[in-house]
Amino acid sequence: GIDLFHNRKQTKTLLCTICNPIDSHVSGQEIQLQEYFKEIYYGEILLNDRNILKPYELDIFLPELNLAFEFNGLFYHSEKCVDNNYHLKKTELSEKLGIKLIQIYEDDWLYKQDIVKSRIINLLGKSEKIFARKCEIKELTDNRIVKSFLYSNHIQGFVGSRIKIGLFYNDRLVSLMTFGSLRKSMGQKSKENSYELLRFCNELNTTVIGGPSKLFKYFIKNYKPHEIITYADRSYSNGNLYYNLGFNFIKN
Repeated sequence: GIDLFHNRKQTKTLLCTICNPIDSHVSGQEIQLQEYFKEIYYGEILLNDRNILKPYELDIFLPELNLAFEFNGLFYHSEKCVDNNYHLKKTELSEKLGIKLIQIYEDDWLYKQDIVKSRIINLLGKSEKIFARKCEIKELTDNRIVKSFLYSNHIQGFVGSRIKIGLFYNDRLVSLMTFGSLRKSMGQKSKENSYELLRFCNELNTTVIGGPSKLFKYFIKNYKPHEIITYADRSYSNGNLYYNLGFNFIKN
């Protein structure tokens, strides 16, 4: 109990031990996330349910959308407390039940909350909609613009890339896709005319309909790659974006 109380004090949230008892297994940040859903979603919300995904708990479940969210505190969800495959098993078990499970980590909620909230807004269908056909496609050469956009809009931030292709709506950068050589750090060997799709994201709280396809087709037409590989973060994605672009699944 004292560890949880210390955590709340350290992060300056929810110190009240009457409303939020210190022996509760729910952290202050998880309570913040729950309150956020109550503000933006008007359908049924089930909290800390242990009946749907036995023997596991679903922190937040939206039955009308078959959409669930897990809040992963860094200590209680570390390798000290759960095995390495715990989160993946939970995600895959949810999929078998037709539920899309999104894993939200405590540090992302603390330090990248705008991006996390934007992803939630997008999943709920509440983001601003822009059609890619109304956007102008441009290659970017100013790395400062690329860095700023990725740090502001992508959960993994910036990574260096050779090719940066953006969609502009009324001169506003709303979508970005970047490509580079195959990375040794990801266990790949660099090969001629082989690329990795490194980053894709939209501006916060924005969905560009047809955007990924327009950017990807531009890259293929202009660079004629022999091979393109990429990775889906299973915390947030089931890889459907890449299937829709024509990628073939290799392995988890």
